[in-house]
Amino acid sequence: MGFELLSKSKICVFSLATALLVAMLTGCSGSEKKTEAIDTADSVKTPAKPEVFHVDTDIAMRVRSIVDAIKQGEALDTAIYNFNGILTDGAGAPIYTDAQGDPGKWKIRVTDEAAELQNLYLGDFVPDYVRAYIAEELGLTDDDVIKKGTVAGVGKEDVVNYSFDGGEIHFEVTKAKTADGKEGPLLTIYIMDEEKATLRSKKK
Repeated sequence: MGFELLSKSKICVFSLATALLVAMLTGCSGSEKKTEAIDTADSVKTPAKPEVFHVDTDIAMRVRSIVDAIKQGEALDTAIYNFNGILTDGAGAPIYTDAQGDPGKWKIRVTDEAAELQNLYLGDFVPDYVRAYIAEELGLTDDDVIKKGTVAGVGKEDVVNYSFDGGEIHFEVTKAKTADGKEGPLLTIYIMDEEKATLRSKKK
């Protein structure tokens, strides 16, 4: 009888020890899994949002680069300045949308001492906003305006011309129509050194 009670006691102790061991192993396993989940979550980084503003496509930055070169008397290199593509405003948004709903494209063409920018297609933008944005970025004010008004000719043309140290920048807007009769603005921006500006003014 004493042997039987001892055996039962041993069995109870063994069972209790086994239960404790299983509980410990289960707890450790849960901790390991939890740690692994945390580590995995930490390793998955939220991708950084792409920067909206791009200097290369900002129209004011493009113009400023050309103006700076003219101020310094540098020849405008076609390999550097010629451009066909989308230009953006200060918020990084395309300046206009064309009739197909796509971001509107521009062209930039340069010679040694002058540059011309123009929207390639008609779209939904206000040229005066573009002019004001560029003027602000260049530090041009009303005091720098040398000509402003409407020029009568083959097509009515609204002009605002500014003078800067070493040259001039002219904003000229005409109305144009698409093949299906939709009307929109055509903005041409001329940037030139003083000599070229004088010649252009005489022709006009």
